[in-house]
Amino acid sequence: MKKKLLIIIIPLLHFAAGLQAQVARMPFEFDGKHLYIKIQTPNSDTLRFAFDTGATSALIDSATAENAGVSKNNRQVVSVAGSGGAKDYTMAVNQTLKLSGVDIDGMDLILMNFSQLSTRQNAKFDGIIGYEILNKYITHIDFDHLTLSLYNDIKETDTTGYTRIPFEFSRNVMIPRFPISITLANKETFTGRVMFDTGAPYTLVVSTPFSKFHDFDSKLGKTTLTAGGGINAKTVDKLATIKSMNFNGFNFDKMGIRLTVNENAEPRDGNLGILGNEIIKRFNVILDYKNKVIYLKSNSLYQNKF
Repeated sequence: MKKKLLIIIIPLLHFAAGLQAQVARMPFEFDGKHLYIKIQTPNSDTLRFAFDTGATSALIDSATAENAGVSKNNRQVVSVAGSGGAKDYTMAVNQTLKLSGVDIDGMDLILMNFSQLSTRQNAKFDGIIGYEILNKYITHIDFDHLTLSLYNDIKETDTTGYTRIPFEFSRNVMIPRFPISITLANKETFTGRVMFDTGAPYTLVVSTPFSKFHDFDSKLGKTTLTAGGGINAKTVDKLATIKSMNFNGFNFDKMGIRLTVNENAEPRDGNLGILGNEIIKRFNVILDYKNKVIYLKSNSLYQNKF
């Protein structure tokens, strides 16, 4: 098998035109932390995949892949970089997955043992998918009705009442980034870009380079250490409380956040960290990767306490 380097980022782990404009519409499960959708391979029954905007490449549990008939031909060895470091995995090239009757062809599936990841998340699932869907379709995540809808064009959706937020991709990492501001307990305010990541079950994860650059250790007040989890290894995070968060007219009061701990990281401004599902779930979301725009509309979870 050939070996190549593949860098991916994974945490942990409008209906104006009518239904005829939809490519697909499907229910999703939501356990309060993660979204799960039903997917099939050509030779499998229904599989449970986490839908993750922070997943830049699709993954499937290695045991599930064998049982589901994922081709053993044309496989490669790739190095996957996650928050827990880099590790070599097998990748099955040019596969097909079926999503609510829609075939997604040309998929490269990284085979990974999910047993430890499922244990950490306290949830059994067969795979993770994100970018392959988001890059191909306008994607509407409706937390009020627990539905995921796919469209070919933003004009086929109804964005009435939504706030339009332009985003960017950074350094070929295909996860949306846009700026937010946070105010610490000492009333100092800081602004930086965050990645929009439904795979992170937290409010906010502040990167070590950003926190070092702004000397957060001397400004946060009381903090505690806690176990974290990258895709490849366990990590350690720091817990703290901030006074508020705001972006694009949306305002949130006092909340707990996480900060990554990496003694070797160099201080750097700009990229604040990761905006997680504890914030994202408070919106119905339309993701338009073609035009690099996220549309957000507050939903029935918006006022829930943290």
